[in-house]
Amino acid sequence: MKQIKTSVWLVFIVMMMFPLSLAAQEKARQAPSIPAVPALFGGTFSLIDHNGWAKTDQDFNGKLLLVSFGYINCPTICPTKLMAISTSLDMLGDLSDQVQPVFITIDPDRDSPEKLRKYLNKIDPRVLGLSGSETEISRVAKAYRAYRLKVITDDRDPENYLVNHTSITFLMDKVGKFQTLFTQTTKPDVMAQVLRRYLGNDFK
Repeated sequence: MKQIKTSVWLVFIVMMMFPLSLAAQEKARQAPSIPAVPALFGGTFSLIDHNGWAKTDQDFNGKLLLVSFGYINCPTICPTKLMAISTSLDMLGDLSDQVQPVFITIDPDRDSPEKLRKYLNKIDPRVLGLSGSETEISRVAKAYRAYRLKVITDDRDPENYLVNHTSITFLMDKVGKFQTLFTQTTKPDVMAQVLRRYLGNDFK
């Protein structure tokens, strides 16, 4: 008799759990999916390069793309990051022709294409500056999840400001898909080693 009661209770518990299980499955189907890591960074963009030419993300297909964000008046992070990129390209030798570094301004109000060209030519002419309208820059920053925040240090001079921003450099493959990233502390030799490894893969 005891075994029969136990069996009845087991059947009752299973029957109660079954609709809950179906509800959980339905909720899981309706929940938004988490994007894969390559889909988290990058996307289409249309900007103006520092020579005044219109550029889209597709113009860089066929090369590895190093994407960094910054601005001309950045005191330390941007110059350090750009010099590391320049040194890593030197270490690649002829392979550097297969890599295109771009520097996207997060301060379009002050960083005109002409100013970007003069600034980057002093560091490394191989780095291509990209600018655009505030709307266009906001769109590409959002696509790369790049943080930026204007910081006014003196209310008496609102045009003399700093911009806190993402210091990461993104590596995109030859069809524009995110592969990895470099922090501002990544050494040039490490960056060159990683780039060489990705150049060895059969990206198209």
